[in-house]
Amino acid sequence: MEVAREAIDEAAMISKPLNVCFAFMYTVPIFFWCGDFAAANDVLQRLMAHPNWRALPSFHATGLALKGELLVRLGDKEQGIPLLARGLEDMRSGGQKILAARTACALAESLAASDRLNEAWNVVSEAIGECAAVEGNIDLPELLRIKGAILLATAGAEQSETEDCLVQSLACARQQSSASWELRTATTLARLRAKQGHDDQARQVLSSVYDRFTEGFGTPDLKAAAQLLRELH
Repeated sequence: MEVAREAIDEAAMISKPLNVCFAFMYTVPIFFWCGDFAAANDVLQRLMAHPNWRALPSFHATGLALKGELLVRLGDKEQGIPLLARGLEDMRSGGQKILAARTACALAESLAASDRLNEAWNVVSEAIGECAAVEGNIDLPELLRIKGAILLATAGAEQSETEDCLVQSLACARQQSSASWELRTATTLARLRAKQGHDDQARQVLSSVYDRFTEGFGTPDLKAAAQLLRELH
């Protein structure tokens, strides 16, 4: 978050419109991730109010998706999900790949949270297929985790298939040295282990990742992990 704010300040000092818009657009997801929705909203508004925004049509699909995600995160799924879906469609048709995978993550999770599990499954499966063509895609661990979470929420789904998705996600996160993705997946895997009646295994898999963190304990992911550990104890 410090680096995100530094990027915005640096772009403002340079005062080149394209740099400023890039700094706004690519830092909004950081504030989403850390749970600072007020900062995300502020930066997104500054992006869309920038004098050069209308002259940058290639940014509009991403801006639309980010606005949809913000609405969902603030509790307005009814308006947010359609904007996310349209933004993702426009990003794909325009060949914009940088934030497409994370937009698919946001859309799939939003659909799953609305009990639209089949639609969520289709979104995440398509995105995983697209990631397969891009070596080292940084969002692949999260897409695999979301696929596993959808299976976990689906009545009658095979637990072995759920576990396969989560194990793949963990391996991918570790290969990328991404402790944050690893924590999210470990949290979902711990829920699966608890559902199977293996509370000790659930605590072990989650605490082994959680205990490596030294900051960010006020962010949603770490708070969720801490709460689950308390429940497991």
